[in-house]
Amino acid sequence: IERLVKDYLDASQGGFSSLEDIARQFNYSKYHLTRRFKKRYGISLILYRNNKRMQLAKTLLLTETVSNVSEKLGFSSIYVFSRAFKNHFGISPTDFKAKSL
Repeated sequence: IERLVKDYLDASQGGFSSLEDIARQFNYSKYHLTRRFKKRYGISLILYRNNKRMQLAKTLLLTETVSNVSEKLGFSSIYVFSRAFKNHFGISPTDFKAKSL
């Protein structure tokens, strides 16, 4: 099952499914699924999903506005997205975008 979840996250590049949604889709409790995923891959399911999501954000920022990327990836606000991006990469999405042009 862990491989199916990983394949799902890889295909959707992290998407914006919550842990509850992922667990429900695979018909497992979120606790059981999280434990099995971490045991197999050495990384938590949420951290893996967030890493995929941030990689997608980086790609999208090359052609989209920060606001659009935030919305497409399902963040509750541009501020939440900006904080997550900066925590992950050490640079704000606006600065990343400016350096990429």
